[in-house]
Amino acid sequence: MLSARYAIASGISLFFWIVPISVKAPKPVILFSLIGSCGGFLYAYTLAGPLAKQIWYQQQEETQEREILLHDFALKELVMKKQLEFEYLGPAQLEEEAIALEQGQQNLKEAPQQKLLPDALPESLKTIIDLVKGNDGSMTQRDLARKTKLKADQIQAAFKELQSRGYGNITSDGRTYTFHLTRQAG
Repeated sequence: MLSARYAIASGISLFFWIVPISVKAPKPVILFSLIGSCGGFLYAYTLAGPLAKQIWYQQQEETQEREILLHDFALKELVMKKQLEFEYLGPAQLEEEAIALEQGQQNLKEAPQQKLLPDALPESLKTIIDLVKGNDGSMTQRDLARKTKLKADQIQAAFKELQSRGYGNITSDGRTYTFHLTRQAG
């Protein structure tokens, strides 16, 4: 596609070259028109084409800048939205979590220590219950592993067995498992 500047410059250059020759103008006029025509062609080939490309590059640069500004605006909008959510919803959610945690701790403290008839517990589970009892009713998996020579997966299985039998609850805080005793073996 020819740019408008290129077409106009080429047309005028051709006009300056052909017209003096066809009207049989004097030789100095033909010479000056030939020089003017060459200048017009030179302008058309050296400046008009690059100017069109330069305009195209400027338009592309402007669209890229516009897209970058839109992206930055969208990021700022997202950050503001997250800040507003945290400002209005965050404390309420944190407060609800704190209240639920506090109620869970109160439920553990208020759980009555039930004495039941001894059921057929293996000796390893009875020793775990005794150790947990001696530690104010709760013990972590790591502490139990230090006091007994059991492995972590064995202690975890024992905690799950005791929980399934109704002797306590397991809580986890990340990678730490804690067993809370809710009833005692008879």
